[in-house]
Amino acid sequence: MAVTAAAPTLLSFTKKDGIEEIQKASLKLKNDNPIDNAADEDFWYTVQQAYHLSPDYVNPDNGFYCPTPHIVTEALCERIKEVNSQTSYYMRCRDDAEQLEIRKKIAEFSGVPVEELSTGCL
Repeated sequence: MAVTAAAPTLLSFTKKDGIEEIQKASLKLKNDNPIDNAADEDFWYTVQQAYHLSPDYVNPDNGFYCPTPHIVTEALCERIKEVNSQTSYYMRCRDDAEQLEIRKKIAEFSGVPVEELSTGCL
């Protein structure tokens, strides 16, 4: 189916434009040196606010299970609600067309022919 003097609040990341906070923070990085930017605590604090992370421990291994940002989780939940509200009508009347549109966007982005892509059942 990605900083500021006043740190962004959790609420700002639960809105659809929450990713803009990270974009703004990236524009405030002081230089092009990746070592310096990696040490910019304000920037990484802003990135951290985009995720719901447990304060009970430090998770240094996002390679095993990479959490999704709030904005992605909320979009997924809204999509599930939409599909569930339309039930079989959605599957009969909208799903195929929407899957094709997704495949077209992926094809355009990746340079792969639409016919070579699958988004699930197609």
